[in-house]
Amino acid sequence: MLKKSHVPSIKEIAKLAGCSPSTVSNVLNSKGLFSEKTREKVLKICREKNYRRNISARNLRIGRLETVGLIFSRISADIFKSAFYIDLIYALQKRLTELNYDLLLSEYSPNAESDDSDLPRLLRLCKTDGVVLLGGMPASLTRRLKEMSLNALMLDSNCDDLDSITSDNFEASRKMTDILASLGHKHITYFAYDYEDYNTDMRIKGFLEGARLNGQRADIVRNFLTLEDAGKQFGKMFSSPDAPTAIMCVNDELALSILEKAQSMGLKIPEDLSLFGYDDTIYSTIGSKKISTSHVDLDEMGTCAANIIVERIQNPSAKARQITLPTRIIERDTCAPAKS
Repeated sequence: MLKKSHVPSIKEIAKLAGCSPSTVSNVLNSKGLFSEKTREKVLKICREKNYRRNISARNLRIGRLETVGLIFSRISADIFKSAFYIDLIYALQKRLTELNYDLLLSEYSPNAESDDSDLPRLLRLCKTDGVVLLGGMPASLTRRLKEMSLNALMLDSNCDDLDSITSDNFEASRKMTDILASLGHKHITYFAYDYEDYNTDMRIKGFLEGARLNGQRADIVRNFLTLEDAGKQFGKMFSSPDAPTAIMCVNDELALSILEKAQSMGLKIPEDLSLFGYDDTIYSTIGSKKISTSHVDLDEMGTCAANIIVERIQNPSAKARQITLPTRIIERDTCAPAKS
């Protein structure tokens, strides 16, 4: 009989269960062929004997840590304040757990990195099998990753030669301009933060292309970094008689801030100003008006990212994939015909 303090080996568990060590391993790793009866018997014995797999030894044997790093920057993806990224990370983590991988968070702050490397500390310490870069990242960082041939994926962003997953930013913004054109809006403006970001660039390109095709006047306001400064820019714009009749914003949080600023100035939404956000997060529905927006399927995006980064870990030499997920335009309370 095993002593209470004794930590059994997989061979001892197999002997007690009346099967081979490989069958015990298959049961614990949910792979291979075995009967439900055998599975229940092995798991019952493991619970009774407080058996725990030696993960370190197993990982050393297979050459993997079974962890994925998630690198984010508060400048473009503040995961602790963003409803969009919280939901996206939830979907990513959920699928990684199903694939027997853990997620390790790491903030990337270029100014805090050491002088001899522009890599995040997580990567310098080699603590993961692969890394997911969330949202916008400096081009210098993605270049380093490509040079080092690391298992990397850009999530909610894009980079040539790296696996990338994003929504169809260009087409969504172009469709929004079509809707505004159909409502008679001839002068539209795009509001976006002033930092390096692929999604923002693509949304603005779609905005400009749509406006060109529809013969609309298109202006861009991208000289702010905070919601407060965005409100100041909006105030300056609407102190002029040449203000637009519709505004498109890079995300729902910004759109909600603009909505509240407009109402504080006495503007009626959507009678005086039509408004679009982007992402279809909680920010689009918590104000006095439900904001028209573009829906992004975050569950699909996060699940897809988990599948691809694990496939990349298992097959590092595979060709990089750039995946663009479709979006769906949702018209709510903030769009109406332009005043004649």
